Amino acid sequence: MHFSKFAVINYNLQKNTLNIFHLINKSVISVAFDFEIKGKSNEYLLEQLNSDQIDSLKNLDIICENKFFDYNKYEIQREMYKYSDKICRFVIHLNYDCNLSCSYCYQNVINKKIIMNDITLNQVNNFIIKVKRKIKPEALDVCFIGGEPTLHSEKILQIMKTINKNCNNIIYSIVTNGTYGNKRILKKLFKLGLNNFMITLDGPQKIHDYLRKDNNNRGSYQTIIRNLKKMQQYFPGVNVSLNCNLNQLNYKYIEELLLDLREKQIYYPIMYSFVIDTKAKKNQNTISNFQTIWKDIHQLSERYGYQFQPFYRDTYLACSLFQKNNYTIGADGYLYACIEAVGIPQYKQSHVNLYGSEYFNIKQAEFIEIDNHFEVCMDCQLLPICDGGCLYQKNNKNFKCPLNDLKNNDIDMALNYYFGEKNVE
Repeated sequence: MHFSKFAVINYNLQKNTLNIFHLINKSVISVAFDFEIKGKSNEYLLEQLNSDQIDSLKNLDIICENKFFDYNKYEIQREMYKYSDKICRFVIHLNYDCNLSCSYCYQNVINKKIIMNDITLNQVNNFIIKVKRKIKPEALDVCFIGGEPTLHSEKILQIMKTINKNCNNIIYSIVTNGTYGNKRILKKLFKLGLNNFMITLDGPQKIHDYLRKDNNNRGSYQTIIRNLKKMQQYFPGVNVSLNCNLNQLNYKYIEELLLDLREKQIYYPIMYSFVIDTKAKKNQNTISNFQTIWKDIHQLSERYGYQFQPFYRDTYLACSLFQKNNYTIGADGYLYACIEAVGIPQYKQSHVNLYGSEYFNIKQAEFIEIDNHFEVCMDCQLLPICDGGCLYQKNNKNFKCPLNDLKNNDIDMALNYYFGEKNVE
């Protein structure tokens, strides 16, 4: 009997307590001892547990009989997650054109900025309905993205009207640059169920406007702030999340952004992500050495009242690239294995019109069945939140094992979230 490899353990030497959370089932528990635990081995501590404690920890998979059982259970959970029919997710790229020119955009690799035509739009609608009828999921998750999807809001309305007639339990969302503020159209979208918006602010105005200019070289910050205020005033029931793409130019100025949001009374939650290099271009401002930047920025944000779930940006068990019911749809009507690789032939799968055919299943399986794990990954505690790392970055030859970054940032943040503790090896 031993602690699961996937159970993260923090030793509180002052309280003689083990604080434990499990990376797969997300169970959380504290185990107190009536003696000093400093210097005691895990084997010794396990021997001191009573039968009730042992049963509780076994039920939570925090302790198990042997290492083979531990890893085998992980493999089973991952396969169940990969092939789960509970939720079908669709990321729909309506277009590749945009009213902003962001130098780090992953879609800069797409030369032809096409817009989904009416024939393809109808094929996408039929594809979603067919998937719904065949899989019978509990819910559909439909996300609109571009380019800038609000440039073609009529297409969004068409898709939503068709899906709503044929499906239920739909979660709609949109990833937008926030420059669109037509109240009449927004009201129509909200009425049809689009009530989750992710809007980008890449720092305080000076930096955001440098990174995210419109096609006439003008900054977009004030337009976005104005539209956010409009959303708060006229559509308070809509869920809006702000996203900040971290790079070398803006990560030291996040506090200025938070101060400005407070001053302007913008109260939406904020999230962060790191800019990554694309297949065609290495961005000179990409952060290559994370150190504790991720943790530091979140701790700063928490001091301003923002809250974050542990591992909210990390992979859980399997990247979407390896999930059977996670579909990334290009504006050309083709499915792409990776959202970062839309428009890249290497990641092109089948056209939506071929759903149900052997060819469709073969092209999908080519990616789903890729073994993304290095040999060393098999013994890694953090495999459930990494899944062997980003395949897109591996193929681009700019992959770095995230183990130390996860330990120095995400694990510390999770321990603090659950127990108010820092990581202790």
